[in-house]
Amino acid sequence: MSRVAVAVLAAVLCLTAAFAVSPTLRSKALHWAAKVFPTHTELRLNPDAAPANGQTYEPVVNWLPVGLTLEEQRSDCGFSNYHYTDSDGCWLDVELLLFSSGGVMSLDTENADVRETVISGYPAITIHKEGVSVAACTLEDLNAILLVTGQGFSVDDVVRVAESVRLR
Repeated sequence: MSRVAVAVLAAVLCLTAAFAVSPTLRSKALHWAAKVFPTHTELRLNPDAAPANGQTYEPVVNWLPVGLTLEEQRSDCGFSNYHYTDSDGCWLDVELLLFSSGGVMSLDTENADVRETVISGYPAITIHKEGVSVAACTLEDLNAILLVTGQGFSVDDVVRVAESVRLR
């Protein structure tokens, strides 16, 4: 019996160490952090994750589709939103949500094209529904979610915007 316990403990320790040092393994575990329901998908951050500790971050967008201009910027207590528009009525939002402990975001995925991916080494999902494209990325080390949503833009465009975001 004690041999089995030691073997199980060794396996758990090896998997834990691999998960801690491997961004690839963490990103493959997205399905553990995302709960899929018939009408929506919930992104869940680990409730035991280190909180943002009052640290504020601002997303810096380094690439945008041609023609977009910043229309509005809002930041308040762990929430940042940058709203861009173009002359054709298309729009794009870049949002960063910091959580003090854990966190859940519900996204409408009913009848949508939903895919798991990796953005800048973080687990993410993309959604395309009724002309709106979304890239939602869980930033586990900051206990945050980066959300890029655009109407009139492809999933590839919103992913490229999300990949260009740096935090300051």
